[in-house]
Amino acid sequence: MRKIFIDAGCWNGISTKLFFENRMVEQYKTTSEGFVGYGFDPLTCYLDQMKELEQKYPFVFINKAAWIYDGEVEFGEFPRNESSSIKNKKFNFVSAKVRKVPCLNFSKWIEIFRGDYVVVKMNIEGAETDILEKMIADGTIGIIKYMLWEDHYKKLDGEHMRRIDAIKKQLPFEFHSYIRVPL
Repeated sequence: MRKIFIDAGCWNGISTKLFFENRMVEQYKTTSEGFVGYGFDPLTCYLDQMKELEQKYPFVFINKAAWIYDGEVEFGEFPRNESSSIKNKKFNFVSAKVRKVPCLNFSKWIEIFRGDYVVVKMNIEGAETDILEKMIADGTIGIIKYMLWEDHYKKLDGEHMRRIDAIKKQLPFEFHSYIRVPL
């Protein structure tokens, strides 16, 4: 059984770095010993940091948005890249630069880790509801054993909160709230 760490919404790599440096053992309930990591993010401004992580740790960066299908999706990127998202309810502002980015069907991709010990950190600015609902529907949710999740509960709308409440009742693994670590 492999040990897999997935950083969905890895941004500048800070969570991956802290995971592999064992500086978040309390949050992840494990050390990084023996883990292989994968990070997803469509941002291109942090490619140098991602290359450094790939050289320093057993880590692979995938410069795509984690999503519910393979292909392309609209992505709203803010000038400071702090809340960039594929969820148009989050990027429907004048300051967002909207562009098409490559995306990956997360529930299909994670199938390669069935039977492994999979730890996920998910902070994808509202898109996690769509992904987790799809994973519940197709049964891939059981692949995850532990998750830190920023659910953006009160950051979108009432419908988003209702969906999160429904998802939480169906998750077959331990999950905890995640808030981006300050730089």
